[in-house]
Amino acid sequence: NITADEDALTEIAYLSEGGLRDALSLLDQLSKNNKNITLELVEKQIKTISKKNIIDLLDFIENNNVEKFLELINSYEQSAIDYKTLIKKIIDVSANRAKNIKKNNKYDRLNFSEYKKLILELTECLTKININVNPYIIIEMVLLNYFQLTESSSKKEEKKDAVLDIEIKEKKEI
Repeated sequence: NITADEDALTEIAYLSEGGLRDALSLLDQLSKNNKNITLELVEKQIKTISKKNIIDLLDFIENNNVEKFLELINSYEQSAIDYKTLIKKIIDVSANRAKNIKKNNKYDRLNFSEYKKLILELTECLTKININVNPYIIIEMVLLNYFQLTESSSKKEEKKDAVLDIEIKEKKEI
């Protein structure tokens, strides 16, 4: 007498990594107090996030929206989202984006090489996170690296001064 949404079952299959016993265990855990298993219920009780949330996260990087990105990462940490699942899902969505870039020869701000580098960095992150360190700090730092940095005004002034010096030198030589 239990119903389950297709999205919820897909998420359970993802979380169980194809293991039938793990999937049944999750389903049993979710159905103890609920007769209808939804994606929202899975996310809330199992502390996971949907693919849409991961797409939003990567879109914030693509659009260089650091503020929204930090808010989202903070909400994941506050909700105690499993960091391993978070990393795995970011890797999955990033891999799909990288494949689409190669397939369509078209990209927004991040190109294939950057997504490939991100995937490799997150894979390394996944294997090296120490339980004594807040994993969200590491995840945040890896992902923040992919935002487009704007130069400080002092750096811009230094460049302008250097260009001006070269122009003056060239005029003296003429």
